Amino acid sequence: MNLGDYQQDDDLVFAVQCVDTGGSAAASAPVPSYRIYRDEVAAAVATGNMAQLDGQTGFYAETVALAAATFADGRYSIRVSATVDGETPAVVLFFRVGDPTTAFQTWQQDKADHQDNSIMGDIATDVDELSFTGQEG
Repeated sequence: MNLGDYQQDDDLVFAVQCVDTGGSAAASAPVPSYRIYRDEVAAAVATGNMAQLDGQTGFYAETVALAAATFADGRYSIRVSATVDGETPAVVLFFRVGDPTTAFQTWQQDKADHQDNSIMGDIATDVDELSFTGQEG
């Protein structure tokens, strides 16, 4: 699930609802834990445990401050795991830190830098000629 775009020093809030094998809300024992990874780097940049929200069975939330010292511009994934009925499933959430406009401008500059007779230039030109439906425009 994509949580959207954030800026450095924003607060990121995410939540999970735990359910048992029958699909009913169920508490996790212990509380769900999370690990946050940048791009595909194997070391987590942040870890922690979630807190039950409003006394609701199996409903947990967490707020993470996206401090500039820890969260550079980039893509992140959050792996949340919980234990219910002896099973420990996990869910993965995604978000991005940084200005998506800047990322697009960087892509545009990279594209312009490769608009020679290389295959990358041809691919970038072909992408510009397609509409969002994949039809030529």
